[in-house]
Amino acid sequence: MTFTHIGEQWLDEWMDKNALVCWTEHDEPWLLEHELLQQHSLPLNIQDNRHHLFCATVSGLRQEAKRLARDMPIANEGNQRRQI
Repeated sequence: MTFTHIGEQWLDEWMDKNALVCWTEHDEPWLLEHELLQQHSLPLNIQDNRHHLFCATVSGLRQEAKRLARDMPIANEGNQRRQI
């Protein structure tokens, strides 16, 4: 599933204001990811994070959002306006 162009703009703006991103080079990044998931509360990470208190809730919400999106008509970007 993908967002419309306007949806992508909204998500970009939200991430710009709310998301903290960093990266590092690592020969085995999956090991580092596992370690980070064990040491920090990262509730939006579902894969390899089943132990997190909110994992089932986030997973359920994600599945419901996908179901709802599939039931909606395909967006016509020509008739969308960006709302501020």
